[in-house]
Amino acid sequence: MSYYDDCLKVQKEQFNIKTDVDNCSSLDTYDSLTAHETYPLVVSKKSSSWHNRGVFYITDLHLDEHLLNHYPDGASDVQVKEYIHKQVLKLFSGDFFASLRSFKNPVVLFGGDTSASYSISELFYADFISMWEEIVNDSFANCIKVIDPLRKEYEAVSSLIEEWENGQTKNKSRKMLSYREIEIPSKIKKLMQKKEDIDDLIYEKEESLGLTYRWEEDYKECQSKKYIYAILGNHELWDFDSYDSCFDAYDTLFKKLGICFVEGRCAWLGPHYVPITVAYDHKKGLEGRELLEDQDRLEFERQMQFLNNALIVGSLGFAARNNTFNAEQEIYGTAINRKEELERCNNWVRFVDKAKKASKRNHCPLIVLSHTPLSDWSEDIESYDNCFLFSGHTHRNYTYRGENNVFLFADNQIGYTNESFHFKKAELYLMRDPFAADPDGYRETNCSEYREYYLYVNESLPGTGTIERHIELYDAKLYVVKKNGYFAFFLSSSKGVYICNGGQIIKIGKSGSLDKYFENFMTVIQKYITLLSPLRRAQEYLSAYVKTFGGTGRIHGTIVDIDFEDHIMVNTVDGSLTFYNSPFFGTVKTYSDIKSLLHNHCPELEAKLIEKSDVKLIPRKVELISDTGGFEKIDIKNSPYTISRRINALQRLFDKHILRDWNSEFEEK
Repeated sequence: MSYYDDCLKVQKEQFNIKTDVDNCSSLDTYDSLTAHETYPLVVSKKSSSWHNRGVFYITDLHLDEHLLNHYPDGASDVQVKEYIHKQVLKLFSGDFFASLRSFKNPVVLFGGDTSASYSISELFYADFISMWEEIVNDSFANCIKVIDPLRKEYEAVSSLIEEWENGQTKNKSRKMLSYREIEIPSKIKKLMQKKEDIDDLIYEKEESLGLTYRWEEDYKECQSKKYIYAILGNHELWDFDSYDSCFDAYDTLFKKLGICFVEGRCAWLGPHYVPITVAYDHKKGLEGRELLEDQDRLEFERQMQFLNNALIVGSLGFAARNNTFNAEQEIYGTAINRKEELERCNNWVRFVDKAKKASKRNHCPLIVLSHTPLSDWSEDIESYDNCFLFSGHTHRNYTYRGENNVFLFADNQIGYTNESFHFKKAELYLMRDPFAADPDGYRETNCSEYREYYLYVNESLPGTGTIERHIELYDAKLYVVKKNGYFAFFLSSSKGVYICNGGQIIKIGKSGSLDKYFENFMTVIQKYITLLSPLRRAQEYLSAYVKTFGGTGRIHGTIVDIDFEDHIMVNTVDGSLTFYNSPFFGTVKTYSDIKSLLHNHCPELEAKLIEKSDVKLIPRKVELISDTGGFEKIDIKNSPYTISRRINALQRLFDKHILRDWNSEFEEK
């Protein structure tokens, strides 16, 4: 039987079943989901986490319905495969695509009703995994091509410097002198500068590619592990004569593909960090980690709260509490009757109750992935405090947040007619703001809270070694300044006052009180925002434009990314745009317009751009005029990439509300 005939057969057998949309229970009484100002209350004040976690989710694809609608007169197996592949490609876009290309190994949730036809589901999931692996491997090959030449050049320069240093050792009776005690030839000075420049180039290129410093390890993990979770929907049962036979078929499929089938099961969401004991050797400066013994349960549970773990449970969910749309209306086909539905639903509720207790006992959030909404199987929403619930089934997109920190995400249900296949992303905040309870002002803090706050705002922080050394060497004190929702971190010592720029520090004044910095805090911020807002508005316009035809639209510094190699740079003086391809950092080829750039380097995006007949080509210039008459000169080196890097630090004001630089000329006189 062909794929198309299989779809048709399943549909004909279930012709008397009413649509989900018309019969599911309403959730109109729920309020809209607000921004996640706080983290789950179960995460204690002393808890820690490596990073916030984003989850990409989608439900109710109904591929068989879409296929029959698209080919009402029939389709060959080749046409069916091409159609499924086209829908799969749509999913690999936006933040999800960027996350995968930079080896972030995204967490994915499939919430059921992918297809009523098992053979179509099998095609879809296999194609999805194949595309995932192809993108990851192609991206790694590209990164190697970009970074390796720079690394080799860095190693060659380092070798020349090392050769000269070894010569100095031999000339001085094998006693290595400091650079202050010897005269460094100009040739070696140039090599040292070149080494530093190449190091900066590598950093810049990795940053432009969205990579972490450990991107090669990230790639290996992305290859070996996939954090993809799936459950059954009621439509999946249509192709089977029982729930158990359906379960077994999908269980076999998902095991083969490396997808975690959480139907009636519990698992760790994403990377699971094993509880550990930590011993620090102050003499060697080493941190030793030992796995806990299984029998040491109390210590195991105590350590759990220090790890970025989250439990996930999943199930079709069933509809015991829905009196109008349940097994009696044959929503599962002939696989489940009402009696079995009630029994399975009760078992599911008991299973979730156990998971809630386990998550609270272990100080970790709980993710509940069900196909049917919570109202179909539980009336006790207030007991789901500190839980994230994902569901579908109703084809009514909504979100909800309760006062008890229960989050409901049911807002990416595709349905029967919508062909906008894409993942939505939910930020599951597993961390707290350590300064949330602080009034406006400034107080002494520490590197631990500094790191925790950066985790809270999901901002990368290479490390705090420089800050810690300054504290140790000069008895410096680290302060946090908080005012009107904006933050900055200052170091004060006998050497002067410094502002923290991520893991680095910038000297901004002589030693003394922070009073004047607090008094001028909002003045400096408002001045920076006034100067940078025209650029930001232009970049947000460019970013939205790039996303319309499938580009990433990532903003960093003065650059808006189209993809890893193709970019738009904004001139901060006159607003002119440079459309360019940069396969290697420092190697640039410019084009007169974006269409020419895409035509030569990214034809698939050019095709999507052409499809968007309502999208006009962007001009060669954007407006950068503010109420103050435009940009004022900022004292930075005259290099496009240097300017971009400096502005990138300042742009944290817009998305993170963190000030990372200080201009004394902006202070009130």
